[in-house]
Amino acid sequence: SLGVCPQGAVFDGRYVYLVASGCPSGPSGVTGRFDTEGSFTSRSSWSTFDTSAVDPNAVWFWGGAFDGEHVYFIPSEGTAVARSDARTPPSMPSSYHGAFF
Repeated sequence: SLGVCPQGAVFDGRYVYLVASGCPSGPSGVTGRFDTEGSFTSRSSWSTFDTSAVDPNAVWFWGGAFDGEHVYFIPSEGTAVARSDARTPPSMPSSYHGAFF
């Protein structure tokens, strides 16, 4: 177990980020990341990071978004926004083709 209680997921073209949410033990900033170039069952394809290590209020997120360079974690009420550097240089996945309309 990675110790992650996800509320949603964000894809940056390579990695899938499991958005941290509340676990039975309370709010969590522990976010999981899966490398899609690896095997789903391989432990080396998975990693975690704790957003609360940067800001103790960066916990309990409701979703996320990717802008081509950063992954943003959308907070629930009373918590801080968190941003993770995802891609350098910035680029959208080739499967993204514009807006939703």
